[in-house]
Amino acid sequence: DPMWSPVADRIVFRGCDERGNGCGLWLMNSGGGDRVPLTNVPGDAHPAWSPDGRTVVFMSEERTGNWEIFRID
Repeated sequence: DPMWSPVADRIVFRGCDERGNGCGLWLMNSGGGDRVPLTNVPGDAHPAWSPDGRTVVFMSEERTGNWEIFRID
């Protein structure tokens, strides 16, 4: 589920930390470094950037038991 930001300087993706923990959505720079967690829910999926690159929207079934769309700045 990786998605490049509109200006191609960051990537949002579904993943985990190096130990397989902290699964959810993550951000990293275009070179693959500076990984930081964006969410901590393993079921968060299908991220997409807003056109201005300020917001990421994603789907999750795990948060409410139903597929819903969420937004994070």
